Amino acid sequence: MPLPKTFGIAIGSLYGLACVAQDFTQTYWYLRVRLREKFIFSGVGKGEGYAATALVQDRNQIIRYYGDNTAYHGWYLAVLASEYAWLKKWQRNVKATVADLYEALHAVHRLDSVAETYFQDSRGAHGLPQLNGFFIRDDVDQHVAHQHGWTGQLLSDYELGCSLHPGDRGLRDNEMSQDQAIHLLWGLRFVHHFVDDSVQAGGRLLREWARQMALRIIRHIAANRWIVTNPVTGRPVYRGHDARLLSKGFVKAAEKFVGDVPRRPVWYSYLLWPWLRTTLVPVYFNRVMVMILGAIGNAYGSPVTTRRFLCANGRLWKKEIYALAHELWEPQVMTRCPCTEKSHLAAMLRNVDSTAFRSYGAYGWTTTNRWLAPARTYGSFDGFFEHKEVTGLDYMLLHNLFILRYGKAEELGH
Repeated sequence: MPLPKTFGIAIGSLYGLACVAQDFTQTYWYLRVRLREKFIFSGVGKGEGYAATALVQDRNQIIRYYGDNTAYHGWYLAVLASEYAWLKKWQRNVKATVADLYEALHAVHRLDSVAETYFQDSRGAHGLPQLNGFFIRDDVDQHVAHQHGWTGQLLSDYELGCSLHPGDRGLRDNEMSQDQAIHLLWGLRFVHHFVDDSVQAGGRLLREWARQMALRIIRHIAANRWIVTNPVTGRPVYRGHDARLLSKGFVKAAEKFVGDVPRRPVWYSYLLWPWLRTTLVPVYFNRVMVMILGAIGNAYGSPVTTRRFLCANGRLWKKEIYALAHELWEPQVMTRCPCTEKSHLAAMLRNVDSTAFRSYGAYGWTTTNRWLAPARTYGSFDGFFEHKEVTGLDYMLLHNLFILRYGKAEELGH
């Protein structure tokens, strides 16, 4: 059963608080309420606890789109954990945030525990439920959507595999991949860092629960010589199966979750990591994966060395968020000059208008996620869908990290 909700009351009072605060904090609470009301099916059951990637306009209909969902779910976890941190810092009510965080973590737990049941082995037998770090990307379908009052169309990897393209090939599109795992680890790292040990919901200690999830995922990726494998079919997953090159980054991430991995990185991951941490990685999505693993586990070297590379790459590729998160995870590097000026980050947060979360806009918040998309698309769109309404998770996380790094009580109406 989902936890009782006081979200409307709690967020309503916080929105009132924001009305006397900085303009970008007002935008944050507008987006936060909108996210929950328009993009998320609340609860802990099938298809619940995570946001749709976008609401897409196709001719005269709106489609709920769930592509690459676990990757974007990592960013939702990051938003909730960082929201908890700054609300607690200024002694605000965190009950609604904790309830949402429980549902979001439960979604990761569910997508792991049921993943095997959707696949068949060579004898045609379906796998049994188990928690082992192998997950599917989503489990939402039209039936779930209709139960929550959504009467429009829906596109998800689960729906495509089970309904539109049934059979082995369709289901394989819903398998985990190393990039989906890396973005989930990003969100779980926020939970592990910002949420207090004592925070409980649904009978779970949330910080410890996140730690266990992260280590299971990394251990599964490592188990078959860093080839991500479907444990039911015994075959490499359809997309993003080869994690050998980034294996050093995964091991360093496991250390931050206070756990070990039973397999060492492959030798050429050690050899090529100095090249990977530079700006020479040719594909923007791969650059992001390297930056996330580097930030999570100080995989670029010491905290200071890691910060130096994150700052340089962040400036070059306009990915300021990774260095900012690293500064908060590793406070000993905060004494140095900031990677990005406070005034620049504040301008980014203020520079949004009423259309910037719907289609084209002038300020760079129009892509599905600014921190994943190439910078050249910031003023247009990122190639997925031209006309869409996006979640704003990229904006919300920057807001939270800015407040944690630079905010003052009076700026929040304290």
